[in-house]
Amino acid sequence: MKTFRKCNKCGAFLKKETSKSLRNEYPFVCPRCDENMFYIESIKVDRNKHRRGKK
Repeated sequence: MKTFRKCNKCGAFLKKETSKSLRNEYPFVCPRCDENMFYIESIKVDRNKHRRGKK
């Protein structure tokens, strides 16, 4: 599931971690970097700005 958070390293949208054992510690995974991410390693994207950009 895509989130409104981006990877701090590459800028790709993060997905929610699906593994229950990892989800508590690493809530997100970057599909481009193939790394598990903490909240602090991600950038929050304003949902309204993101939606306005799409037509």
